[in-house]
Amino acid sequence: MFSYHRRFLFPIHIEHPDEKLAAVLANDFNGQDSEFASFAAYLFQSLHLPNSYLRDFLGMLAAEELGHWELIGVVIRKLGLNKLPQIGLPVDITSGQDNSKNTEKDIFQDIIPLLRKDEDSELKSKQRYLKLINSTNDTSLKKIFQFLAQRENIHQKLLNKIITLVSNEAGNEQFGEVIHEYRMSLRVIK
Repeated sequence: MFSYHRRFLFPIHIEHPDEKLAAVLANDFNGQDSEFASFAAYLFQSLHLPNSYLRDFLGMLAAEELGHWELIGVVIRKLGLNKLPQIGLPVDITSGQDNSKNTEKDIFQDIIPLLRKDEDSELKSKQRYLKLINSTNDTSLKKIFQFLAQRENIHQKLLNKIITLVSNEAGNEQFGEVIHEYRMSLRVIK
């Protein structure tokens, strides 16, 4: 379940409007590797997992990705793009497999390719934000992109740990440690 708070993960101050950069961001706003696509993938995957720790971890990532999506949307508006981006559904958020007859262990192992895809998506997002840093002279915007790149990097590293835990059929305590590490990473956000 999500609750809405009108507080951004990072302050948004735009020094100089830049419609060209806004158009670039709007073009990626709903793409296959967008924050919204990550949100949808994490949420969908979490709804189909029997392991409550993994389900909670993916749910927390989904909530943060939705916050990133909102942040980028506000940046687009503040940069001066007054046309709303087209909103479409992200593609390929599942493996397309029918898990209805699989055992709990099968479903748990089937998540590994999806988690690897999630990890790759986080890497692409991080690289995109690092590239965007060089596309502007606006120091506040550079800080936003740096913040988002750092968060995507944290997600990528934690997903890698989760993949290892799933592969090794780890116990709930180890999944709980990753969730704790994720929560602690949120405490340093200023």
